[in-house]
Amino acid sequence: MASSNPAPEVVRIEVMDLDAGEVAVVAQLDQQPPTEWVEGLCRIVDSTPGMEEVAVRLDGYWLFFVGFGAGSGSAIHHRVAQLIASARDLGRGPRPAKKPRAASKKETSTPIADQRYTEGAAIHALQV
Repeated sequence: MASSNPAPEVVRIEVMDLDAGEVAVVAQLDQQPPTEWVEGLCRIVDSTPGMEEVAVRLDGYWLFFVGFGAGSGSAIHHRVAQLIASARDLGRGPRPAKKPRAASKKETSTPIADQRYTEGAAIHALQV
């Protein structure tokens, strides 16, 4: 999904309780995202466990996430930031293949190292 436009940056994310007991999230972007980026974000949301009822809508620079059940605003805020960061990672295109080499103990990937990368991407999306 290579695009001439870079993926948008998040300006802010707001979490709102709705009357029906659901939670909505609005993310303001710094630019209108390419259609491919929005489609990728929708695929990520659809394939994320627990997000089956969440709908994503775009209106210019605004992304709307509607359908979260009642929950902690900060947890939902963090989850949306992670989803947007995942979509940004998709827009970077394929990474060049590396030459195979012998793995050392230092270079072995661990779940903790992978988790730090994910949190770093989410923090990048939250920078205002």
